[in-house]
Amino acid sequence: MRSTAQYRLFTPEPGARRLARARALAHEGRPQEAELAYRAVLTENANDRTAWSELFELFRSAGKFDDALSTAEHAAAQFPGEAFPLALVGAGHVELGHWTEGLDWIQKAIALDPDLALAWHEAGYAAWKAGEHAQALMAVDRAFALDPHGSTLDLRGRILRDAGRFLAAEVAFTGAAEAAEFNDQRRNAERQIAITRRYAAYHGHRPAALPVHRRWFAESGCAILTAAGSDAPPNDGALINAFIEIAEEEGWRFTRIVTGDEWHGWSPLHRLLVADSVVDIPLSVAKSPVDACQACREIRDTITETGRGLSFVLSSPYGLVAPVDIIGRIGESGGGKIDVAGGLEMVRHPDGKLARRVLR
Repeated sequence: MRSTAQYRLFTPEPGARRLARARALAHEGRPQEAELAYRAVLTENANDRTAWSELFELFRSAGKFDDALSTAEHAAAQFPGEAFPLALVGAGHVELGHWTEGLDWIQKAIALDPDLALAWHEAGYAAWKAGEHAQALMAVDRAFALDPHGSTLDLRGRILRDAGRFLAAEVAFTGAAEAAEFNDQRRNAERQIAITRRYAAYHGHRPAALPVHRRWFAESGCAILTAAGSDAPPNDGALINAFIEIAEEEGWRFTRIVTGDEWHGWSPLHRLLVADSVVDIPLSVAKSPVDACQACREIRDTITETGRGLSFVLSSPYGLVAPVDIIGRIGESGGGKIDVAGGLEMVRHPDGKLARRVLR
């Protein structure tokens, strides 16, 4: 998440031309080359404040928080007595979990320049990370009043969502989508709207209070067949039967099954096959998205691109980002009972992964 209120990647400002290559590389997802390009700019002109800020953000977005902090400290040495590098130093400490030290640096920046939107934005981010939602909202509202940015609206939406204020969060993310300058910013805002709506399905519960399978669905849109609990984990056969029950309830039919392994336990799924479909509707199955073969991974990508077919795995490590639509259980040893009714709710949610999928 970009959290420095510097969303403008390409601007007509004087000196922006020399940053164009570094920005383009970062925008294309080539962080190592972008880093070299930023360092070349700073070698040419060490007083380029924008280059320092964007290099910091490059490291931060990649999760390289030690490098981000080091960059901020070098910027503070280059610009002694200025507020903006102190805000970056504070942000670096916050990302490393040094809450008190990070807030102290950010407060120093605000004391030097009370009208620096970046410092107020980072103060809001730090308060949010510390679980202080009211303080976080006051800070980001101040930041937005000083310098309206889509990134600040995005942060405001996340704070409100974590506080369980889903309608207000959706309004903030909608504003971020409308303020987006580039397609990836707009897509991120739209994704956050969908996540917020999925969380809103569990109205009355803050995200942090939800069990793991519901948080997974809200964050990814992927349906989970097993409710988290202390029961023994369901076996593979029971998960396949639960999947078949949901498929028959929804009327899903597939033209072929692509298996990600040599396991013979997939045979019951053949009852879902139909031969007379006018379009190809594949079913991709694997025990785990990590162990799936190359052919299975390729068909998963095809399903995502075409909007036809479905991918199902028996289990997945928590937090793994993979193009999977239905998961039997979270983790190899994750306990809990199979919850077909809950799985159907996730499958039918208008903002779930399968909402507009062709499956018959």
